[in-house]
Formats: sequence, C-alpha cells, structure tokens
Amino acid sequence: MTAMRAVAASLLAVLLLCSCRASSSTAYRQARVGTDGEGRDQPYSVCAGDQWVLVHTHRDAIPWVPDAHSAYSIYLPVAERSVVPGTTLHFSAESTPAYLWQGNGPSRNATTKIDAELVIVERGRDFVRAVLRAKTRPGDVQTRWAWAYDGEDYYVIKPSL
Repeated sequence: MTAMRAVAASLLAVLLLCSCRASSSTAYRQARVGTDGEGRDQPYSVCAGDQWVLVHTHRDAIPWVPDAHSAYSIYLPVAERSVVPGTTLHFSAESTPAYLWQGNGPSRNATTKIDAELVIVERGRDFVRAVLRAKTRPGDVQTRWAWAYDGEDYYVIKPSL
C-alpha cells in the first residue's frame, strides 16, 4: 500500500512540476475595450478607439490533465494624457470601470466589479512600467471568483489599431 502511495505522490509531483505558466502585459494606443463578445469565452476585446488600453493576462495549465487550467485578463482603459510617470489612476464600477475576465477549467466569469489602482512609474518609447493593485469587491462576486493582483509590470506598447 505504501508503495502505491509513493508512486501516486511521485506522479503528482511530476505533473505539478510540469505545469505551464505564462503572463503578458500589453499597452494599446488609440484603443477602447470592446464588450460585444457577451456570451463567448472571452467577452472583452481591444478595438480601435481614442484611449489607451492596458491589458495584463496570466495563464496556468497542467499539460495532459483535462480542465487543469486557469487564466485571467484585466483590461484598463486610460486617457492618453494620463500615461505619465507619477500619475495614479483609480478604477471602480461607479467611475472608470476595469474589465476582468476569468477562466477556471470549463467555467468562465466576467465582471467590472473591481477596485483597482494603477500607478504609472515610467514611460519609455516602447513600454509603460506600472504598478497595479486590483481586487474583486467582496460580496459583488461569488467567493470562488474572488481575485486579487498586486504587482509591477512592463506593458509593451503596440502600434495603433
């Protein structure tokens, strides 16, 4: 019996060590957040517009295990004049909404009930460095969709759409 447990534990360790993780942060100029994808796997998109949209995406997966993946994308629309070092931007459903999409196995969730703060630290020719502190609002989303992020990222600036 202990040999079977050891084999099972070893197999689990190998699967966990083989997990894949990927993140990306992108800044789109002359863009807007499109919300026309309601009902699809990814209801939000980046479309041509008159703002900047900063998008942070993260994915985790364990290969060879069905539905063993999770992902999220947060879309932050900001005015171009606000992309200046030292600027602090606030997001909430009542003012400037941030858009969060989450996937966990076959389940999906989308919400704008997020409180977020974005601090622009540096702006280069082809990047924006910013600190993002964001979380879903307690009571506004189901407990299993509770989410928080606190980190600094380099958002690569893409050409205008």
